[in-house]
Amino acid sequence: MKKYNLSAICKRANELIRAGHDKSVAFKTAWAEAKSEPKSISAKAHEFREIQKMIEELEAKAAAVKESIIADMDGAEIIEADVFTIRYQTIISNRLDTTKFKSENKDLYEMYLKESTAKRFTVA
Repeated sequence: MKKYNLSAICKRANELIRAGHDKSVAFKTAWAEAKSEPKSISAKAHEFREIQKMIEELEAKAAAVKESIIADMDGAEIIEADVFTIRYQTIISNRLDTTKFKSENKDLYEMYLKESTAKRFTVA
């Protein structure tokens, strides 16, 4: 029977918890690493979702900082700050209104329709 270093498992789990992982996922991950076996697909899915959650939290923080910078720009489109050039400019682009085009020119729309294939990965 293989013996495991419980102190090392707990230390690793605490590192994961400090990094933002859920406690149960952190201990499962630390245990899987200690066993030196490949993680189960379920453990990988848990880890993936935890990482996605951290990304969403960081994106929300980045958005808040961005809004703060924009407010500090006080309407200026370009400012120099230290080594940074910060731009908040209006960009105008033209796009095809596919809904309107399809309703008014259905045959022409279907003639130029191009099928595309993609793979989508989700963990729900």
